[in-house]
Amino acid sequence: GTEAIPSDSDISHSGELGLDVQAQSFGENIYAVNTSASTVTKWIVNKTTLEPNVAGVISFASSGITTGRTLTFATETQAYLADLVEGSILEFNPETMEIIKVHDVDQAVPGGTDGFITYMWQGFLLNNGKVGWHLNHVADAECCTNPIPDQVPALGIFDPATGQISYKYDDRLPYGGFARVQSDGNVYLSPNSYMAMNDYYF
Repeated sequence: GTEAIPSDSDISHSGELGLDVQAQSFGENIYAVNTSASTVTKWIVNKTTLEPNVAGVISFASSGITTGRTLTFATETQAYLADLVEGSILEFNPETMEIIKVHDVDQAVPGGTDGFITYMWQGFLLNNGKVGWHLNHVADAECCTNPIPDQVPALGIFDPATGQISYKYDDRLPYGGFARVQSDGNVYLSPNSYMAMNDYYF
């Protein structure tokens, strides 16, 4: 790393990942999800030269997953990429970059999403080993119409031990999108996707 961020950034050594690529770090590595190419790429950064090198790539093209924002790491050898609208969860080993299994699970909205869009974001771990994802539903229509059904799930909770998912309903959270896990293990969900700062101010 660097002790201070320079006032003038040198981007001559930067790499272009492409459009709609979600990158996040886990441990000492960087993982980039490219939804256009349906790939997850693992990058190792040289600690001396800061040079990034590709250490592995997996393809999720046959999984049915269409989102890249849900990547969640459980352990050094367990990570998940989920698309609960499609009913698919990709489980892979981030250490070896091998796919463990593609879990076919119940869809979050079995009747389809006509008139509204369902978004998902990075998941979170529960202290019982389960993984959760917050679902955010927004109208895909002109102003002032609300086609979102009353019964749409706010949470999807996946149990890796059984490969099953359960959905939780809460009409206070239709526009959520951010989860905050506290040091005591409690998870707080915001009722507004643009209120991620609530953890710091409230």
